[in-house]
Amino acid sequence: GIQVVATTHSPWVVAWLQEETDYATTFWFHRDSDTGATEAKPLTEVRGLHEAIARNSAADVFAEGWMEYIL
Repeated sequence: GIQVVATTHSPWVVAWLQEETDYATTFWFHRDSDTGATEAKPLTEVRGLHEAIARNSAADVFAEGWMEYIL
């Protein structure tokens, strides 16, 4: 099968994602500043994300840096 890997810092791209179909296969990468280790999590496993996007758009949550603080 074909696999595609794309990276972005664009809130517009995040806005196109559908929670029901895309979040399980869309990953958030985070580098631990203390250890240098990189962690990858599917969006479905980011604690509190569902609640955050229930109050704001996913694009706003991403653009405001909410995910940087949660991880």
